[in-house]
Amino acid sequence: MNGYFKINFPAHVERIQHYLDLVQEGESTVPERYEMMKAQQSRTLEEINDLQNHLKTINVKVDHYADVLINHKSDDFVPSNVRDAEEVQP
Repeated sequence: MNGYFKINFPAHVERIQHYLDLVQEGESTVPERYEMMKAQQSRTLEEINDLQNHLKTINVKVDHYADVLINHKSDDFVPSNVRDAEEVQP
């Protein structure tokens, strides 16, 4: 996740600066600010979806390691097993 923000941080700052400039320009920029907020809303929803998918993967791993620790099982974790487990979960 940190890499994502490092890569996109300059663009994000530019969007914020542009938005603030529009606010300073006044009422005539409301339509553009509205479109900017709709675009930000869409990006945020995509980020939330990505984070939820990452969390599913983490949950599979946490469950696996809890099972290993609690039931004294050997660690048979293989990354391809995560994809298989994710496909089975609702």
